[in-house]
Amino acid sequence: DLTLAWATARADINATIEIAPSNENILWVVETWDSAQAHQSSLALPSVIEAMAHGKPLIASIERRVETVPLSTGTCS
Repeated sequence: DLTLAWATARADINATIEIAPSNENILWVVETWDSAQAHQSSLALPSVIEAMAHGKPLIASIERRVETVPLSTGTCS
């Protein structure tokens, strides 16, 4: 809830939180930022600092972190 509340209040991020079908205790969090600078700037926000403080104890591990460069954006209908 903390991540969604924070992400939906910002225009420079799209966030998706999903569960693994085989284990509802496994979460996937996908963040798509407008820029690396927007992400870096967000880390100084009090709401983000608070969300990270609440969330870090819940994280058992981070298996994979991937950064990509978007080639195009748009919507699908």
